[in-house]
Amino acid sequence: MKGTGKTSSPVSSHNELPAWFLNCECVNIGISDPTTDTVVAYSQAVKRALAFYALNQKMELSSVYEYYYNNNKLNDNYHNQKSHWIAEFETKIENFSYEVENVFRTKYNETIVSIKVIEDKTSDDMLDVKGSFMYHYDYIDNKTEYGEKQLLSISMEQDFIEEIFWMSTIDNLDIVKVTYINELPFKLKRSICKYNDCGHVNDDMVFVDNKYGLWDCYMDSFLQAVSNFEPEGIVLKNSTRQITQENNGDYGDKSQDIMRRVIKTDVSCSLKSLSFKNGMLYADWEIVEK
Repeated sequence: MKGTGKTSSPVSSHNELPAWFLNCECVNIGISDPTTDTVVAYSQAVKRALAFYALNQKMELSSVYEYYYNNNKLNDNYHNQKSHWIAEFETKIENFSYEVENVFRTKYNETIVSIKVIEDKTSDDMLDVKGSFMYHYDYIDNKTEYGEKQLLSISMEQDFIEEIFWMSTIDNLDIVKVTYINELPFKLKRSICKYNDCGHVNDDMVFVDNKYGLWDCYMDSFLQAVSNFEPEGIVLKNSTRQITQENNGDYGDKSQDIMRRVIKTDVSCSLKSLSFKNGMLYADWEIVEK
């Protein structure tokens, strides 16, 4: 679920991707899925750029994290552990217009755009963004189960694409990535999408394997950063924890740890730096409480 870079390491600055994308010179960036349909790709990328503009302004974040651990000290091989994390976020913008500043087509048939958004009281355009993620890890009776589900919905009644719904699910080794365009599904295929190493990586970055295209790993890195976010004072305000220990005589000592943490706050997000190394995308997202 989560990852951070291991060392600070400068690598080659040469890359097949544009400098305005790699250097985060443009704040509002959108990326399409790999497709040969350039019209669909352009509309996808623009709407996703608008979505990140909206998320950069303010998003309402609600999440619940639950952790359970049970250990029998008489048997070092016996312990049960569960951790579940569920979060939702949403935002919207209205009365705006935008200009597309840059457009780039990658060698994997993806369109990348950067946009400039302008407040426009004469415009009746409105964009809704809703997203969620769920992670769970269970280790019960020496068996491990892992799963995650990530969703992002973008709605804007402007052109022939009114809604884009992206979904990523992992159930142990079963991985499904799909984008719905006006409710029509397009499954993302696993492929080798490798770019030359560039930029710096450090311990503050999250990283993602680039196997389903730039947008998929871009979104995955963003959701990792959101899941890592902790508002100030959360331990005192929004969490409960119970730790118990007991002795069962011949059955040895037992310990139990139960924790529940709730977050409900407004935040904004922005991408500070982006790098590629060994086929991985590294991203430094800044999540700030509003």
